Amino acid sequence: MLDPRSFTIAIDSQRLERLKARIIAYDWTAMPDLGGWAAGPPTSYMRALAERWVDGYDWREVEARRNRLPQFLADIDGQTIHYIHIRGSQSDRPPLLLLHGWPGSVFEFEETIEAIRRLDDSFDIIVPAMPGYGFSLPLHRPIGPRGTARLLQSLMRGLGHARFMVQGGDWGSIIGAWIAYDQPEACIGIHLNMIPVHAADVRPETEEELAHAARRAVVNQIDEGYRIVHTTKPQSLCFAMADNPIGVAGWIIDKLASWSDLPRDAHGDPILGARYDLDDVITFVMAYLVTPSFITSTWMYRGRLLENSSAFPAGTRIVPPLAAARFPDPAAPPPPRSIIARTYDIRQWTDFDRGGHFAAMEQPELFATDVVAFYRSLA
Repeated sequence: MLDPRSFTIAIDSQRLERLKARIIAYDWTAMPDLGGWAAGPPTSYMRALAERWVDGYDWREVEARRNRLPQFLADIDGQTIHYIHIRGSQSDRPPLLLLHGWPGSVFEFEETIEAIRRLDDSFDIIVPAMPGYGFSLPLHRPIGPRGTARLLQSLMRGLGHARFMVQGGDWGSIIGAWIAYDQPEACIGIHLNMIPVHAADVRPETEEELAHAARRAVVNQIDEGYRIVHTTKPQSLCFAMADNPIGVAGWIIDKLASWSDLPRDAHGDPILGARYDLDDVITFVMAYLVTPSFITSTWMYRGRLLENSSAFPAGTRIVPPLAAARFPDPAAPPPPRSIIARTYDIRQWTDFDRGGHFAAMEQPELFATDVVAFYRSLA
C-alpha cells in the first residue's frame, strides 16, 4: 500500500512576484502583430492578457478554491504523483480515474467533478497529474504514455483499488488505452473522448475512413509544429520558455483557442472570449508556471518516441469495453466507428454537437452525463 500525504497548494510569494516582474518587463516593441489567430495569438490579445495578469488577476483566490479539493502526494517508483481524491458514499464500488492531457491539468475537471457528483456520488473519483505536470514533480527523465500507465496502475493498486474505470482525453486517452491493454483484469472500461491508438495493422480502408484520414492530414499539417518540437527538441524549447511567462502563455493559448469549440468571427478567427474570460485563460496557463512544469510536461512526447508506444501490436483487441464520446474536436476529428471497432469493443457511442478538445472543461454537464451513464452500465 502507498503512504499518501495530504497536500495544500501554497505557492511562494517570491515566485509569484518574479512571474509578475517578468510579465511587466516583457519587450512588446519586439513583437510585430501578424493579425488574427492563423499564425498564433494576436499581439493585441496577449497585451490585454498581460495587463490583466499584472493588474486584477488574483492567484490566491484561485489557490483557495482549488484547496477545497482533497489533494495528496504519493511516491511511486521514484516519482511523486499529485492527485485529487474525492471519496464516494460506497467504498466497495470501483472508482473513476480521470486523466488529463497537454496543455491541461487536473483542475480542468473541477466543474465536471461537481457535475458527476450531482448525478452519482457513490464512487470515488481520482484525478492524477501526469508525471512532470503541475505538482507531480520533479521528473528526471522523459516518460511516455505506456510508462505513465504503469505508474497510474501502481497508484490505483496502492490506494487499494483492484478494479476501476478510466476516462481520458488527449494524453489521457492514450494512457487509458494502455492501461486497458496492460491490465485488462483491473480496468472495467475506458471512456475516451479521443481515440488515437489502434493496433499497428489497422489502416483506413473504406471511403469514410479514407476521407477521415485525409481530413486529419490537413489538420496535422496546420497544427503539427508544436508536437514535432516537443518530440524532437524539447530541451531547446525549454531554454526559451523556462523564464518566460509570456512565451509559455502564447504557446499554450494558441492551443486553447484553436482546439476549443468556439464561435468564429467574419475572418474565421476563434472568439476565445466567448467561452473563456481573461482570468480563465490566465488560470489555465498558471498550471504550468506556478511550478516549473512547462519544461517537463513536454517530455511526454519525447517519452512516447523512446518507448515506441504510438500503436498496439498488430492484431490487438482491447478487452475492456469502450465508450466513445465524440465531441467536434478541431484538433482531433473523431474517427469513423468502423476503424475504432477493429481494435476496441465499443459498448457506448455518443455524438455531441458541441464541445471541443477540452470537453470536460467546455461542456462539463454533457461530459459528466455520458461518463456516469457508462459507469452505471458497467458497475
